[in-house]
Amino acid sequence: MSSSNSTVIRLKPFFYIHITDKNTNVTYLQVGPKTITTQEHEEIAKGPEKMIIVGPRQYIKIKNPIEKKDDSPIFDEYGNAVLRWGEEEIRIEPKPFPLYPGEEIVGSAEKIITIEETQALKLEATQQFFDSRDKLNRNAGDQWLLRGPLTYYPRVEERVLERIDATLIGQNTALKLIAIQDTKDSEGNIHKAGEEWLVTTPGHYLPNIYELVDGLVQGYILTELKALKLEAISSFTDQFKTKHKAGEQWLVKNTQISVYIPGVYEKVIGEVQLTVLSESQYCFVLNPFDIKSGKNRYGCRELRRGQNSFFLYPGEELESGIKDNEVLAVDETLLVRAVSQFQDGEILRKPGSKWLINGPCEYVPPVQVEVVTKRKAIALDKNEGIYVRDLQTGKVSMISGRSYTLQAHEELWEKNLPKEVEELIAAGSTTRDHSTTENVVSFRGNKSKVVSYRVPYNAACQIYDYSKKKSSCNIWTSTY
Repeated sequence: MSSSNSTVIRLKPFFYIHITDKNTNVTYLQVGPKTITTQEHEEIAKGPEKMIIVGPRQYIKIKNPIEKKDDSPIFDEYGNAVLRWGEEEIRIEPKPFPLYPGEEIVGSAEKIITIEETQALKLEATQQFFDSRDKLNRNAGDQWLLRGPLTYYPRVEERVLERIDATLIGQNTALKLIAIQDTKDSEGNIHKAGEEWLVTTPGHYLPNIYELVDGLVQGYILTELKALKLEAISSFTDQFKTKHKAGEQWLVKNTQISVYIPGVYEKVIGEVQLTVLSESQYCFVLNPFDIKSGKNRYGCRELRRGQNSFFLYPGEELESGIKDNEVLAVDETLLVRAVSQFQDGEILRKPGSKWLINGPCEYVPPVQVEVVTKRKAIALDKNEGIYVRDLQTGKVSMISGRSYTLQAHEELWEKNLPKEVEELIAAGSTTRDHSTTENVVSFRGNKSKVVSYRVPYNAACQIYDYSKKKSSCNIWTSTY
């Protein structure tokens, strides 16, 4: 289109062209519709180009924009467009527009951002400027939030870092926040950098520029059957105005609050279930908690009897679980032992001493007593017996032909026999009734029972005394 001769250019509507005057080195803009005839000293620098069209609710960024005064472009004395070199400009034009010589498009057209009521834009200043929206002077590097609802028209002095959505705080829920630097919250409270706190007001919450959302904290529903065990991460005062030291543990019950949201300095150890004792049950609690002093009595035991219910405080333990009251029949006794000294009526019980509790009765041992075993009276026929040893003297006696209950200082004694004697007894027991040897040996499985030997009909036997190493002069015969 350019030559040494004149050139005729017919510009269509919404088209433009840049022409350079080689004599003055000035490039100027021509906009259609127009017919242009270039001279010999002129040449086409750019174009024809279609004008820039920005769609509805869009914007475009222009580099090296032309300087304007009262919306009119400014030219120097030579006719060159005065540009703001190195700067950028946001244009939201309802009509097509051309680019002046030196102007450039940065990127492509982008949509204008709409911020909803529950949203905000995090902005940062790229240079110093006066923010007419908030009537503030912004310095380069400053950050702030632009809260909705509104339509955001971008500025070259600032850039969008991110879109922030409000967090919905439901019932029985709290929002945990961390201060990035010293800041003031929505309620006017001052928070130091690194400090954590909770927001419990239900609804949408938009954090300010120096608040970091650390997640939602769910509340715990407390009932008559469930309490919450907590531990202090650091020393603080809780919502009940109670001071706690780091590492301290405590319970929160439904008598204090129905739904509990742990604070930022509280760690949930777990839920504690209610311990229930019926009328016929009891238990021992180790290291019982003293409510008045607020401390555990370590090393102590406490008896708790039914009908009762309680929560185990931190440090408390059940010793061997829940136990049933010892119910003794008329032929039963209970062997008990003292674990510590105490006065039992008129008797002073010393540690380690044993005695019997005779039935019929219902017995619950105190904290100074432990149950060794339950004993039942042993019924013996005239041909049956047991070996009993006296623990105080070591003497072994044979009891037969009557019902017998072991005393506190007695125990069953097992009589061990050589294998040959066992076989002899078994052989003698099978002489007349033809019972199997297995049945006889199973009877001798209880070695505390008196050894008996059935003398066959029309037979006799002699007893040998091992202690005296001689035979007894008595000869036992069978008469039936």
